[in-house]
Amino acid sequence: MIPQYYKEKIEDLIIRYNDKSKQEGNEEKKIIYTDYVGIIMSGVTSIINVMNGKNSLYAVLPSLIIAIAMLGSTLLWPSLLRRFQRKKQKRREEERQKKYILYLAEKRTKIENMRVNQFQILMENYPEPKNLEPIIFNKKRNLWERQTTSDDFLNVRLGLGTIPLKIKLMYSQEDFTMVEDNLKDELKKVVDSAKDIPHAPVTISLTERNKLVLIGEKHYKDSMLKSILLQLVTYHSYDELKLVLMVNDKTSDMWDDLKILPHVWSNSKDIRFFANNYGDMSKISFYLEQIFVSRKYADENGKRVEKNESYKTASPYYLIVVDNIKKTKNIEIINKVIKEKNNLGFGIIILNDGIGALPNECHDFLTAAGEKSAIIKNDLNKN
Repeated sequence: MIPQYYKEKIEDLIIRYNDKSKQEGNEEKKIIYTDYVGIIMSGVTSIINVMNGKNSLYAVLPSLIIAIAMLGSTLLWPSLLRRFQRKKQKRREEERQKKYILYLAEKRTKIENMRVNQFQILMENYPEPKNLEPIIFNKKRNLWERQTTSDDFLNVRLGLGTIPLKIKLMYSQEDFTMVEDNLKDELKKVVDSAKDIPHAPVTISLTERNKLVLIGEKHYKDSMLKSILLQLVTYHSYDELKLVLMVNDKTSDMWDDLKILPHVWSNSKDIRFFANNYGDMSKISFYLEQIFVSRKYADENGKRVEKNESYKTASPYYLIVVDNIKKTKNIEIINKVIKEKNNLGFGIIILNDGIGALPNECHDFLTAAGEKSAIIKNDLNKN
């Protein structure tokens, strides 16, 4: 079994950029120019001495030849040097292009390996719900493997889609330059390729979104909820997770299979967390209220003070499922969970027709619509 630490693991990848302008700047050579005036004056002086009879032509001929040669070389050398440098720079640029393209190909391969690895981990950790029955019936080792301290506690698969690739790219940002470089475009292509994982399991954390509203047409909602609950009872043991079902009389038939699960019973087996009428809901609520208050407050010298509690230190986790928020709005435990800012080991899933007629504290919505399902965050009512 692949370790369950994927969620927190973001891999680093450094991609360096070989700047063309800096490359050319490093290849520039200083051209040492000869003093034209000194050479000309030397030749003119020799000619004047010949004309004045101070020296014969044969005597000054070597110096004249040297002067003329030096002048010619001085005039030709810069041109030859520039031609040599252009050829050298062309060879260097061809080498730079070849090596950097190979370098980017290596990085692209690493990115693809990361993508494949993360995809495989997701598929292993979040298989299709229809493939979960063998885990339960054959009691495989990943049955009930997730605990409150696990990073993927109450994480469930919703379907397939495009998700971000968990990678931290460190690469040279584009600066202004007078030199155009096609390798910048190649670098951008590699960076753009490192964004997504297509056709991967899309997951949601019910601990981070512990006030989730499931909306959509009834058959889509029922299918989505059954899939979520099947994953929960497969990967979470009944001593870590309790399902609290507060449902409407007209829809209670769909919960028949869940009534017999150990997740719906208290540890002492004296309370079943299933209610389809107001009286039973109130009794369950009273029981859960005592647990909720004990997690939120502590008694210090006769004073009640708030505790620094979270779901990771509180067990079991109580997940309440409500299919009619209007009829259950007066149930105290539901109000407490909805109004509580911290997750004290209590969560709620509300089945609703739309986003209207809901408590203001509900900001997370899951739209069940087959392949068009979506996770929506609404912060309009958030203070």
